[in-house]
Amino acid sequence: MSLFLDPILDHFADDLAVDLGSAVTRIWRKGRGLVLAEPSLIALTMSGETLAVGEKAKALWGREPRGVRVTAPLRGGAVNDPPAAAAMLEAFFAKLPRFLPGRHRRAVLGLPVEAPATERKRVKELFHQAGIQEVYFIDAPLAAAIGADLPIDEPAGQLLVDIGADLTEVVLIAAGAIQHRHTLHIGGATLDRAIGDHLERTRELRIAMPTAEAVKIALGRCGGTARCRRLRILGRTPQKGTAKETVVEAEEVVAALRAPLDELLAAIAAAIEKIPGDATVDHLDRSVLLAGGGSLLSGFAERLAQVIHLPVARVPQPLAGGVLGSARVLDYLGVLRRLEKHD
Repeated sequence: MSLFLDPILDHFADDLAVDLGSAVTRIWRKGRGLVLAEPSLIALTMSGETLAVGEKAKALWGREPRGVRVTAPLRGGAVNDPPAAAAMLEAFFAKLPRFLPGRHRRAVLGLPVEAPATERKRVKELFHQAGIQEVYFIDAPLAAAIGADLPIDEPAGQLLVDIGADLTEVVLIAAGAIQHRHTLHIGGATLDRAIGDHLERTRELRIAMPTAEAVKIALGRCGGTARCRRLRILGRTPQKGTAKETVVEAEEVVAALRAPLDELLAAIAAAIEKIPGDATVDHLDRSVLLAGGGSLLSGFAERLAQVIHLPVARVPQPLAGGVLGSARVLDYLGVLRRLEKHD
């Protein structure tokens, strides 16, 4: 793109920041703020026609009528169903007010630090199909740090643990960049599956993942006192698929989460220990910061502090921090263009 056209496009472009999460997609629009936050789900007919996306697709999950499938096209920080992902993105963008054809559109979005070039190319193609002409990437943990107003330009390091649905990224940020990183293939969805597996094994009840997530939020904890003691839920029997209702107790949810939580805590501790000692000296008087939806489990920050023997705190907006950080980068698209040309 020519230097002559850049200022003109900057004035007339429609700029977006996108957090394309495995669990939730968030879209921030320049001049309007956060305009969409919906589950990364799409309901499709057998012929591939889009029936619903986001919240409406979530309502169908586990209750799909004949001839309809609900799918999550993003898993493990990657696109595992490109046609479904493209249809979902197009439907999300169509929900935005005055999202009319013909505008020049640009987007900044966060991706996992270790996303390979092939995945970045795939995501860029999806956005091009959805009508976004310019697509720029930022490492998701760095976006979360920017969104949390962390002093990332300082030479002193800041440890950040970003817990998503499928991935947990442990990073040390200093001098405006990620200096050390470790990616763990475990996250909030691991806990949801543990609850679902427990209920199927002990109650002969199969539940949809949104139901498992609701149980985790209402009854799950990593120490402390549960928000409520029990929850009535609806599922289906594994054999016949008939509807079945049951009451789930907080204590059994805590027991079901114990093993995956111990695994997650141990993995985070091991990742922090792998960071070179001379790189971590400066952050010892700072809290390790938690971001991402997986960090919201009651008592998690306190339990992690006990495991790693360091203070732990949560960023102010653990869910929206990533898209807010990407939004701030929109003000520096000229720099991103120049960097891309030199990649």
